[in-house]
Amino acid sequence: PLAVLSYGWAAAYTTLPERQCHSGDDRAIDTRFRTEFTTSGQQLAVQGCAFKCGTDTACTGVTGNGTAEVEGVDTLCFCDGFQDSDVVDGAPASSAVCGDVALCMELCDALPACYGVDTHSSLPRCYLITEDCAPLALTGQLAQSGEYHVMLKL
Repeated sequence: PLAVLSYGWAAAYTTLPERQCHSGDDRAIDTRFRTEFTTSGQQLAVQGCAFKCGTDTACTGVTGNGTAEVEGVDTLCFCDGFQDSDVVDGAPASSAVCGDVALCMELCDALPACYGVDTHSSLPRCYLITEDCAPLALTGQLAQSGEYHVMLKL
């Protein structure tokens, strides 16, 4: 799939099934302090599962592509991708993003530092991955996974 970026370029992705690059939060981009917006107006800073789906947030319990106002922005929730390990003692403990494949690709497209997406095979959940994943992919060293697929940005 191609995505038109705000600066007029198109990004394409190739999928490496049953592979993952992130190892916990290793090689994953933490979106919590990002100020960028996607072309459809989704703010990166509020996309983390812990932030938008943790305890007592506007999205808590909103599943699928339901929306809620988070930090003054109408946000796609996808909280069925939230896992209890995303929050520890009330604080974010994961860089996981709650979103479907399309949202995850859109977020990656908005960040030049994003080299791809580890997408969960059955949940609306992903990790935006860093350049550290490229050599692993090129040399066949990505970890096997029954839960994730790597989508590398070309």
